[in-house]
Amino acid sequence: MLLSKINLLRGSDQVQVYNQSDALNILRRSTPEMIVIYADIYTTRSFDLISDLRLMPTYANIPILLVCERIEQEFILSAFDEGISDYITLDSSEPEFLMRILWCLQKSTLVKKCADNTEQLINLDVIHKDTYFYQEEFVDKIFGASVKNFIEQRKVASFLIVTPDIDSKYKLSGALLGTILKKTLRSTDIVGVKDENKFYILLPNTKIEHVQGLHERLQDELTKEYTVSIGAAAVDETDFKQIEKSAKIALQDALKQGNELITYKSETAKSTGWLDSSDMSAPHKNFKLFKQSFTKKLNNVIAPIFYQIQKAYEENLFQTKINQVSSEGKSIFSLKSDMVESTLTITYPGFSKINIDMNHRHEAGEENNRITLNLSELDESKLTAILEKFIKEYRNLTNVQ
Repeated sequence: MLLSKINLLRGSDQVQVYNQSDALNILRRSTPEMIVIYADIYTTRSFDLISDLRLMPTYANIPILLVCERIEQEFILSAFDEGISDYITLDSSEPEFLMRILWCLQKSTLVKKCADNTEQLINLDVIHKDTYFYQEEFVDKIFGASVKNFIEQRKVASFLIVTPDIDSKYKLSGALLGTILKKTLRSTDIVGVKDENKFYILLPNTKIEHVQGLHERLQDELTKEYTVSIGAAAVDETDFKQIEKSAKIALQDALKQGNELITYKSETAKSTGWLDSSDMSAPHKNFKLFKQSFTKKLNNVIAPIFYQIQKAYEENLFQTKINQVSSEGKSIFSLKSDMVESTLTITYPGFSKINIDMNHRHEAGEENNRITLNLSELDESKLTAILEKFIKEYRNLTNVQ
């Protein structure tokens, strides 16, 4: 029944039929244009055959059409994970079979052509042989042409520069970072290498506000042993050199903070969602991503330190009620007794700086003090020192020793 539905397009075409148990040994001695496999959804035998074929270099790109009795989502998803090219049900019409076979054969031709082109680019030293990333001397030309094409066709795209953080610079080699990027990025993303460990990346069909997901996936792959920072810019109506300049400025700020993604939009951006930096000639900063950076600082520094200090002093400050709460809008650490009420408040006005306000109210009056820090300056030791000083001032006012 299955064989009768496979229409031959040319008189010279041949169809060979084998049992799956014998197929692997027979296929080792021949190289077909495509493979059609009938799969029983109740066994993994077909999956084992597909997996074994994909491990053989000769069959890495040969199209495989999977035929099954009915469609079950998990089964089909697993089949694609193993490496099938397409699937069809056994009860499909002969024209449908023919179209699926034609598509698989066309795909095979395209894959071979891409492989030949890739081999030529490797031989010409245009791309790296392991990652297929563009070599440094071709980056400006390739990225310039790609950006121009995106702008002319009004396509959405984002440009990134990825590099190891200062602490990871000598541990995370360019080769290792390149391997991880290749696993993380899509095949349609355009990547080039500059200065050995700076990676230029163009993300087609990706809005600038969606770049954060890539940073998170990349950091998951890197684990806690390494960290990277990313400078990003939207591909807008300016040329590549201006977009590159914007991303470089963003990268400088990201490296100061460490393990950050910061994005800038060029001066041509008209959207009111972008906030001016203190230097009006610089590109506009993306408020959303600065807020994301603050949220990360809140979760990794402010909330844990507030909790640790509260637990450390709960039994040492007699007749004092200690409260603390951390949120994106406002983080508060408070000390209250019958004589004095002291409050330390951290707020984020929406730029790259944060405000720490300390207020002591007592019978003799009220004392206020403000500390303004760059977001990158606030770490565990800095916040601990500020809280210790704040508690010391409270103790002096209450005479609690």
